[in-house]
Amino acid sequence: MKEKNIPSSEEMKKAEEIMTEKQAEMSKEREATFEAGANTGHKEILELSKDEFGQRKDDEKFAD
Repeated sequence: MKEKNIPSSEEMKKAEEIMTEKQAEMSKEREATFEAGANTGHKEILELSKDEFGQRKDDEKFAD
């Protein structure tokens, strides 16, 4: 299995210092896009969980 390399804050600062302005802008856009996707995914999972919980609750009422 491939290990994930998590850069230290020093490595991040060094990388940001050598980035061009355009590269820095693109990096921020990618980060924002990733975060938006992650938030959307969490909302979808929450909705699915609510639906599943509601279905189980309905099934329990029907069983009684």
